[in-house]
Amino acid sequence: MKRFFILNIFAGALLLTACKKDFLDRQPLDGYSNSSLWTDSSDAAAALNGVYNGANGWASDNASGWADGFLMNYMDCASDNAYSQFYWEGFQDFGNGLVTPSDGNVDDLWSPAYTTIQKCNFFLQNIGITPMGAAGKASMIAQVRFIRAYQYFMLAAIVWRCCF
Repeated sequence: MKRFFILNIFAGALLLTACKKDFLDRQPLDGYSNSSLWTDSSDAAAALNGVYNGANGWASDNASGWADGFLMNYMDCASDNAYSQFYWEGFQDFGNGLVTPSDGNVDDLWSPAYTTIQKCNFFLQNIGITPMGAAGKASMIAQVRFIRAYQYFMLAAIVWRCCF
């Protein structure tokens, strides 16, 4: 009988408790959501900074994310303009047509470029809903289009069929 009484008290207490109706309908606390990001010009600037930050993959480990002189000089080794005595760097493989999708050099260049292109496309799809001046919006759109074109250019320099 005592057990039945305790179970009834527990069930009653459980039924009388309540929770907030919107407990699961929260905005993410650790990042931006699409509905909260595009509310003013400072949010658009943060998204633009994210696009600039993502423009990597074409540089050495200590570079800022853009193709540096080190890479640009070594890309001559992918042609008949230069010779790389360090075969493990793989630049001659590009020029000789010996690269495969499983080569690490290809993945190091390919994946970050398409990640940046995806960020650019996301920015261009959503910048239209941002309430800001037309001149500032046009400037941001032009910058993102340039970054996307630069990534496609670098991909086309490595593997011509990537973009067409």
